[in-house]
Amino acid sequence: KEENIHLITPQKFSEALKQGLKGRKLDLVYFRACLMGNMEALYDLRGVVKFVLASEDVSYSKENSNIVMTQMFEDLTAKNTEPNEIAYQMAIQGHGKTGASDGYTTFAAFNMDKIDELKTAINQLALTLKNSLNTEKDEILSAYDAVSTIKGLQTPEKRTEHMRDLWRFTSELEKRVKSSAIKEVIQRVRTAQKNFTIHAKDSLGSSANGLSIFMPFRNSLTPENDIYKFLNANYKKRKFAVDSVWDEFILSLPATTQQK
Repeated sequence: KEENIHLITPQKFSEALKQGLKGRKLDLVYFRACLMGNMEALYDLRGVVKFVLASEDVSYSKENSNIVMTQMFEDLTAKNTEPNEIAYQMAIQGHGKTGASDGYTTFAAFNMDKIDELKTAINQLALTLKNSLNTEKDEILSAYDAVSTIKGLQTPEKRTEHMRDLWRFTSELEKRVKSSAIKEVIQRVRTAQKNFTIHAKDSLGSSANGLSIFMPFRNSLTPENDIYKFLNANYKKRKFAVDSVWDEFILSLPATTQQK
């Protein structure tokens, strides 16, 4: 039996909010949807939301995530709790460190007033890495390839697993690159991410730290691959890609036939 499935993209969700809010901002959005804790989806919401709660991994329908946290939100708002404090307390209640049994393997709260700062820092990093491929190519590619999926796999099993953890990437870069100029730019990203993140916990170790970004595995960067086609046809139109050169950095990377 065929079913009608109605989906709304983050872009259209943001546009609908802008149209309805007419210049105002929502205090807080709690995403029960999976995989919303990524730079691209959150950047779509700049200017319409003050604080966001989201997971960079799949979320699970559990008593804590569905009932306890919803009731907690209602209780806190009834007490006129400040939105940033609601975001903080709910991020703790997300029990990201506990794992899927409470709904989330990774969960974070973000201050959307700080997203432009993070975008600017990531843009500087992308430009610097792209321009440094002639001098530190091996180090940059080694760092890029060292970042696993959120679940810790070295080979993605799903298209969504090409979203990889930003903090892990900058950590791998920091360990490998030699240039002090690159290291300085890396630190700007890490500082901006700290400022953007109110609270983050996970049960997945170093492969998840609250925020992911589109980092397609290099064996998918061939013209016949669907991920490569998506990058050129769809990703480039995302607000984050338009406002940064992250897509240009990715396209500057040489493809591999087999992921290391």
